[in-house]
Amino acid sequence: MSKTTCAIVAAITVVLVLACAVACLAVVGVIAYFDADAGDRAQVREAIVSEVAVESPATLTVRNPAGSVTIRTGPQDDRIVVEATTEADSVFGRQAERLADQVDVRIEEEGAGARVEVDLPEASEIGFARVNLVITVPENTHLDVVNEAGHVRIQGTEGDIRVRSEAGNLRIEDVTVSRSCDVMNTAGSITFEGQLPEPGVGDEPWEVLLRTEAGNIDLAVPANSRFTLDAESEAGSVNSKFELDDPQSGSVRGEVGEWLKGSVNGSQANPNVILRTESGNIRVTPLQ
Repeated sequence: MSKTTCAIVAAITVVLVLACAVACLAVVGVIAYFDADAGDRAQVREAIVSEVAVESPATLTVRNPAGSVTIRTGPQDDRIVVEATTEADSVFGRQAERLADQVDVRIEEEGAGARVEVDLPEASEIGFARVNLVITVPENTHLDVVNEAGHVRIQGTEGDIRVRSEAGNLRIEDVTVSRSCDVMNTAGSITFEGQLPEPGVGDEPWEVLLRTEAGNIDLAVPANSRFTLDAESEAGSVNSKFELDDPQSGSVRGEVGEWLKGSVNGSQANPNVILRTESGNIRVTPLQ
């Protein structure tokens, strides 16, 4: 074998050895991350608080890739207060710090309200980051929330509500809907407790639309609410504690799923409470 050939073979051997070593280190890192106890992992937490002056009725737009979102009402009617807590988790301390440094939380004025937008670094096998938001708003606030992964909780608002989520439970409680409540989830339950628009107020139709692909839907409204129900589960049960006028019901996919339609308290409207789940149970009850 010539010297040139020997040199080439030696170089290839060195490259292969280095590649194997790098692969082994990566595997060791992944194993260490998943085998490590929570106390052994490095976590960085950073919190900021910011205020935005708003008008009434206010608007709030939220865009968050990962983390929890809690929206609650406060005594102030002229500002929105945002508490954003960044959490970066990794088996390596410096990696957690780098992840935290790459998180970008923007809190800005937008029209008569505020916009909160979060950018996160790409997650990997050994580390990830998320931002948990606690936002205090005036009672009269319209909401537009997109939270891709994490629980969402909305409390006490009066206005329109729009929520989109890929994974996480959505809980909407003690709210008053003005004209529209449009909630869509991919994996997680939806709970709605609150006031529907008053019958006969205004000429425009209103709608509450709750949809999830995998999860239960629970809707509770005052006993004197007037609405027309259209509920369907492709794999689960549908039950209403309200007495329905001219009820219609049936099964979906044989006996796997159920659907239920009917008006409540003399409603003459087209279906305006629409509930859909592909896999889960639907329950409609009067508020206690």
